[in-house]
Amino acid sequence: MENICLAHTLSVENYIDLCLSAGWPKPDKKQSTKSLQNSDYLVSAIDKKSGKVVGMGRSVGDGAMAEMIIDVVVHPEYQSMGIGTCMINDLIERIKNQVQSGQKVMITLVAALGKETFYEKFGFTSHPNESYGNGMYLWHIK
Repeated sequence: MENICLAHTLSVENYIDLCLSAGWPKPDKKQSTKSLQNSDYLVSAIDKKSGKVVGMGRSVGDGAMAEMIIDVVVHPEYQSMGIGTCMINDLIERIKNQVQSGQKVMITLVAALGKETFYEKFGFTSHPNESYGNGMYLWHIK
């Protein structure tokens, strides 16, 4: 991690490159630009030597009671170096700082298949469990 620094900006080009490095479908540039602009918070990891953006994560939500961590990616060449842990800690800390004493905020995320144990280290629990049913989603493609 000594050669990596965190920033709180992310260009749409770097966003798209990281999505592709994760094997995700190429996102639409216009839609990605709007999505980044509407994020509550974002974090990026930058290799100090090369200047390359090697990781990202962001949160969206209502700024009060519900926040969702999304688009967490570390470029495959930089995985297992603690970058993802550092970014998740940064995102969680930012979200926790939004609430006052006595208040609560629910932080949610959708883990990539096989990455659940990574998030469990931060206190996230899998669904279903004794309190919650399955997480669900719906993609609408026009």
